[in-house]
Amino acid sequence: RIKRHHLLHHFHNEQGNFGITSLFCDRIFGSEYGSAEDVPFSQTVSNLGYADEERSHYPWVAQLSEQKP
Repeated sequence: RIKRHHLLHHFHNEQGNFGITSLFCDRIFGSEYGSAEDVPFSQTVSNLGYADEERSHYPWVAQLSEQKP
């Protein structure tokens, strides 16, 4: 369950589900969301941290990032 929540953070909306080992802080600070339907898809989630150089070295990461879960 924690992994699913954190994958939503990386591939759906980066504004929540920050927890890696626990959902506790997300629940306390109100940043937890349970499913992709709970928050809108972020247009910037697919390119955060992946500049052109990184995208050319790791094309499969860019492809995964551009897919909606």
